[in-house]
Amino acid sequence: MDKITVKVPDAEFSRVLNLYASRSKRSFMESLNSRLCDILIKSYIKTRRAEKSRIEAKMNVVGYKLSRSRKTGALRKSRAILAKNAEGLTNAALLYIRRKVKSGHKSDLRGMTTADKNRKGERLLRAILRSVGFMASGFIPALKVFSALRESRGNSRGRVNFKDQVGQPKGFGTPAVSVENPVAIAGNTTKVADPVVAPAVEEAMRESMAYMEGVLRKNHEDALRGLEGRTYGK
Repeated sequence: MDKITVKVPDAEFSRVLNLYASRSKRSFMESLNSRLCDILIKSYIKTRRAEKSRIEAKMNVVGYKLSRSRKTGALRKSRAILAKNAEGLTNAALLYIRRKVKSGHKSDLRGMTTADKNRKGERLLRAILRSVGFMASGFIPALKVFSALRESRGNSRGRVNFKDQVGQPKGFGTPAVSVENPVAIAGNTTKVADPVVAPAVEEAMRESMAYMEGVLRKNHEDALRGLEGRTYGK
């Protein structure tokens, strides 16, 4: 089972988390679970946004055709509009051709017209874009666990609509339950997750650390102002 690989300054993150938890009214266990919930939410959102926009840019998607839903009447995106090169091929078609050649099925390309290759490329692009939701859905099992803990305390901040869930998402989450030695674990185990998810998790952890440092800095400044007030009052 593949697991994401996250490269962050773990020692520094742990140091800031310990300091943050020591200044919090909550226990270290609750602070740890709350911080991990925030990281999971950010990772989920960043995975979807970054991967979809990156794929669209790489495939040179210039827009989408719109269609109207028969059920609701609302407009929705349908087929992607792709730019073409001098030979009339889209980047998606070129990707389809490269994959066929690499897999040893070059003979499948014989007799195919440019229009055929473009249609195959569009089909491949749709499959790739659908996989964006699949990769992000690997965070859902952990998110359900950690967000339930947060909502049990009456805090619904950062709630995520799990619209990407299809079937059984591949992931896990185990919150910290021990007050003395709390350990919280979460993972996205989709097989294609690592190159897409790891950067999102790293960025989410950096943002979480920056948030904790900001809270600590503000608390320190408030404490200094309080001391100055008492000094001048004497």
